[in-house]
Amino acid sequence: MHTVAKIISDNDGNKCNQLITHLVIDRGGSNVLACSGECFELGEGLAVGESWEVNKDGINCKECLKIITFYKKLKISKTIKKYNDY
Repeated sequence: MHTVAKIISDNDGNKCNQLITHLVIDRGGSNVLACSGECFELGEGLAVGESWEVNKDGINCKECLKIITFYKKLKISKTIKKYNDY
């Protein structure tokens, strides 16, 4: 499972496109967006958002998807290297 979020307004108070869903990362107990590092927890930042957990998919932010793809490729390349070392 992973957490996704829709941001209603950012730290600067600007309204955001609520159709975009982002990957949420837990950093020291605070929920932050993978793409921007923006915190939207109550009392932690000025951004306002809604978050929920999903089993699969649910993310459509282009920058978040780039980060996910990068880490998947990194994990696959490390696995291939590990098995080629034998």
